[in-house]
Amino acid sequence: MPTNPSQEQPCCLSTATQPPSTSLRYIHTIATHLLLFTSMAAEGRTLQRSRESMGLRTELRSWSLSLWRVILCLAALAKVHAVPEREDNEVRQRRLAMAEFTGWSLIKPGGSNLLTYQQERLSLADVRAGAEYERLTIYASGSLGTNASRVRLKLVRSSASEDADCLPGSPHEVPHIVAAPPVATALDGNTPADSPALNYENTWRSVRFPYGGEFETCYLNDVDTGQWRHVPAQFLVQGSSSNSQQFWCIASQSITCQLSITGVGVRPTYLLSTVSYDTGQCGSASFGQDFARNTSLASIENNDASQIVHKIGPKTSTQSGTHKICYCPGFQSSGSGSACSSSGDFVQLAGLLYTTRAVTRQTLLIPQLLFDLQVLCGMAGAGGCPVSLDMRVKLVDQDPDNDLPAFDALSGCRTAPQARRYFLPLNCAGATSCSLEPSVASSSAPEWSGLTVLPSYENQAQKPEMFDVCFCLGTCGQATNWFKVDSIQTSVIDILPSPMVANRPMELQLHAPSAGWTQTGDVHARELKLLYDPLGTFTSEDCFAKGQDLKSVTGHFCLETTDCKPPTVSTPDGHTR
Repeated sequence: MPTNPSQEQPCCLSTATQPPSTSLRYIHTIATHLLLFTSMAAEGRTLQRSRESMGLRTELRSWSLSLWRVILCLAALAKVHAVPEREDNEVRQRRLAMAEFTGWSLIKPGGSNLLTYQQERLSLADVRAGAEYERLTIYASGSLGTNASRVRLKLVRSSASEDADCLPGSPHEVPHIVAAPPVATALDGNTPADSPALNYENTWRSVRFPYGGEFETCYLNDVDTGQWRHVPAQFLVQGSSSNSQQFWCIASQSITCQLSITGVGVRPTYLLSTVSYDTGQCGSASFGQDFARNTSLASIENNDASQIVHKIGPKTSTQSGTHKICYCPGFQSSGSGSACSSSGDFVQLAGLLYTTRAVTRQTLLIPQLLFDLQVLCGMAGAGGCPVSLDMRVKLVDQDPDNDLPAFDALSGCRTAPQARRYFLPLNCAGATSCSLEPSVASSSAPEWSGLTVLPSYENQAQKPEMFDVCFCLGTCGQATNWFKVDSIQTSVIDILPSPMVANRPMELQLHAPSAGWTQTGDVHARELKLLYDPLGTFTSEDCFAKGQDLKSVTGHFCLETTDCKPPTVSTPDGHTR
């Protein structure tokens, strides 16, 4: 037998008999302690038996050398196969996505008509958007976080396939998980798990899927590591495809408000309703009272089953406002009655509806007088317009096609040219090539200042004229981005006194209350000319070019065709001469 064990190659280092790496740290520890213990024992025996026969010492020495060979073999084996601690942790942390995840369970809202998934499932094929599920539980054979306050879960798109897809800023992240105004959900990536958290089971309560679509999840077992892990199991969610869509309707008591809903599993029996932006909450508030219908009348349009048109009737007032749109994805909350019949069934926030008006700062809109036009984009402080100079407005001739909703391909505002009687400032060269920027950019009341229109006549007399106001939020070269927000009407100036008596002195007054009359500045900007027109055929061009008839009018004179005497008095209600 060799006297030096290091001279013989231990047979146990053969790579064909390598043990699993997960046990090698323990082998190394045991071998080290055995080595220390045996060394001390052998030394004690050698001193004790120093006077004994050589044969006995040889036997003891042979036994010690054999034990040394075993211990060295174990230590070498552990050294060869040991996995660094850091690498072993990384492997263990990644196992959730690779092997250890076993499924989900999802418990429905109590008493509702939804499905419960009690057993561990890898695919949950019938989930409803907006419904507040009691709890969602992830199961694994190990490696889940055990400190509930540090565990997180977030929803991602079904296109996610690896851990890198879970990183913040990834295109696979689900936008607007928490909508504005906020609707809480534990799937936001910020909500801790419920206690207790076990290494094989974590649970979250009050779970809402924000909108329809196919989703997966990402899991984080410790917020300090930031190491999100992709969990390959799908949730198919029925509902509107957005919780942040903008809807637009005119605040009119005669034009029906129509909205288009697209999504997963949508159908004409799944309805929508409105609630107050300030105080209403989808699924918990009573129905809103701002429209003729509490719930929508839904239908498939253009044979496209993925797009449902909902009609909620005209508005009950002409006041602009902002409203939450609450969608019912076939949900029945109370355990009795039919789905989509009570306010508690309308659980999904689909977006916000902005009802619009177009108003002038002046009380009366008088042709050829300057006026300022405001578009009211919903409720003050909660409007839907961007604070941008890219918004555009155009005045067009009134047409029933302009009343069609923004999503309708036949909506007149998409192709309507600027009205012929619009005058200044210069604006539209074509239906979608308008250049006039807002003078005030605002989310709730953008404004265009200093506009003028020309008068229209009938039977030799000026008459009121109606204009439809078409509006674009941005990217206005695209026809689909134009829609009607309201109509405005011109008024006629009253000429007083009425009737007038010939050959009698009088004060001539042009009267139109708060119509934008110029009251200060150059008096030559405020002039009057009286023309003799027995047939009532003169136009604005005639008023500019012809001179005042000196024989027909006395007490008021013009030095030239464009230089006449200013008014004696100017007030917000008109001019007097």
